Amino acid sequence: MNPVLRRLTPADEPGAAVTLADAFVADPLFVRLFGSSDDSEGERHVRVFLEAVIAMNRWGGGLRLGMGATDHGGLPADALLAAALVARPVIGSGVARSRLSMLRFLPAALALPRSTVGTINRYGVAVRRAAPRAPHHYLSMLGVRPSHQGQGLASALLAAVVDVAEADPASTGVALDTENEDNVALYERRGFTVTSRSVVEGLPVWCMVRPTRRRKAD
Repeated sequence: MNPVLRRLTPADEPGAAVTLADAFVADPLFVRLFGSSDDSEGERHVRVFLEAVIAMNRWGGGLRLGMGATDHGGLPADALLAAALVARPVIGSGVARSRLSMLRFLPAALALPRSTVGTINRYGVAVRRAAPRAPHHYLSMLGVRPSHQGQGLASALLAAVVDVAEADPASTGVALDTENEDNVALYERRGFTVTSRSVVEGLPVWCMVRPTRRRKAD
């Protein structure tokens, strides 16, 4: 099977949540927030969190990309191999829409432990402070199922995100954050540079940016 890159539809969202939960099972931030993968309560909290994040992305006018067996929507949850969530540049009327999308996280905030919500909020404050001030695309999540890692799926998704930013005259580039030091060199090889490094509750966070070609030329 040659995975197909496509934009995800609302019908794909349950599969995207399952895929990202599988992909981030060992992510340092997810381990900090939700505990080990063999904790059933932690697994439920991961699902609640990811469903809220995906809904926020859709309500905010974001972009959802995936790699799966077909270019048609509504893939079974186990057929989506990789997924990425991208927020578009926030300008003009999009500011109000972005703020309203935050309300989609309220049910999750009420369902998750208070300590988990506190860490999420502190992490959010740290990455927002480090984000570029100019309008940009923000890659909030990109994950590949462990069974298909090392096959180029992440690179294909990342290239698609960069292409979207390059094609958008309102965007100055792509920003992202990672808590995994091994990812820093991977992103650097793809044109990203570290703009800041902070620590949230003992967890290091690298904020990175890849300017568009237009931005580099300025």
